[in-house]
Amino acid sequence: MPIVAVDSSGIVGQPPVYMAAVRYTDKQKHSIIHLDIMQEQKYKKQIRSDWKLILSSILIFKAVENLIKSNDIIQIDTDFQGKDKEKIKYYLKKLFGHKYNGNKLANPIIQFIPSRYSEDVKKADKKSKLARHKKIDRIKCPNLKKELEILC
Repeated sequence: MPIVAVDSSGIVGQPPVYMAAVRYTDKQKHSIIHLDIMQEQKYKKQIRSDWKLILSSILIFKAVENLIKSNDIIQIDTDFQGKDKEKIKYYLKKLFGHKYNGNKLANPIIQFIPSRYSEDVKKADKKSKLARHKKIDRIKCPNLKKELEILC
């Protein structure tokens, strides 16, 4: 099964954040979302609780959504542990379920795996760092209003 790997450079709560998703099949495709401090402050005000996890989940979703295909596995670097990991998975499943209702993509396989165990996650890590150093194109954070309405 193809993999969409995700890693970030920076973390929500300490912007800027560069969320990178990478998909390798016959050729490499990637998507990188950039969240700056002003955007984070704007979105943080709209979230009642778990704002860091909700915003992280939305960034992961936005980075992945244009790359993922049926039967793909989403592998996320292990930046999240314990209950936080489960909450991220819950929020992602809710977003995918809403967008792809009735489709196979509504319930993707989501794994948390360190980059040392996944070449794909290692490549996503490299892309996020290139974006941080402005050596690769990135997308300024798109409007997250719809995703916030789903999760809040």
